[in-house]
Amino acid sequence: MRRLIAVTPTEHNPFRTSKRFREEEKCCDANFKAHFVDSHAILQIHIFPASNTMSAGLNAVCALFCLIAFTFFMVGFHSCCQSVIKNTHWIYVGNGVDDYFGTRCSFVETVSPTSPVTNYEAAECVGDYCDTCASFGNTAFGLNIVAIAFTTISLGLCWGAATQPNKDSSISNIVMSFIAFSASLIGTVLFMSRCYSEINNQFGTSVAEWGPGSILSLISLISLGLVSLMQVINVATMKEDLISIPPIASTNTENIP
Repeated sequence: MRRLIAVTPTEHNPFRTSKRFREEEKCCDANFKAHFVDSHAILQIHIFPASNTMSAGLNAVCALFCLIAFTFFMVGFHSCCQSVIKNTHWIYVGNGVDDYFGTRCSFVETVSPTSPVTNYEAAECVGDYCDTCASFGNTAFGLNIVAIAFTTISLGLCWGAATQPNKDSSISNIVMSFIAFSASLIGTVLFMSRCYSEINNQFGTSVAEWGPGSILSLISLISLGLVSLMQVINVATMKEDLISIPPIASTNTENIP
């Protein structure tokens, strides 16, 4: 299904300035402009796809990836709740006692079921890793909030473009998804490189492990990176088509004033 955008003659038409032509031109709407041409003129028709199956499919996949990223961001959110840290911790150390580390707090599972959650910035946190994890954990927390916000916008753009492909929407989506990807990437890399190293130094080399929270964040940023890439491909493939119609001998013998 294609939509006719404009029809323009490639050669000069002596009747274009005639009174009759001007009257006919006024009858045309904004999406279709036609000109009377003589038998020697060639028409060039500029058309855009009204419904691009490939573009709609790409945007549907992008919407799915954005939904995955949004969900994983929320599941691996930076809460200091004991159950959240234990189930979606970012770093795990099993060195006789199970230690769970989030981006802002840590939880040491001891014999007592009421073992408290320790905030990295609190006075109770006495490990060498506390200051480093507090600093980069807050950075990761803030950047992931940014990533969640732009992922939500990107999801809306993908959903809208899946039903009505639009080049401007896809260009905007490239920006939105790339910002979300960059924010998540920077936050995850900073926290997992600095805090992870400090925890390893505290408990022993190669003891710390990546937890569900950091893995989910990694999957989210990869999903957003794929969204950006697919939107670039989408924009590159949405091109204007040009059709030339050969001259047709006129059968109108009426003299045009």
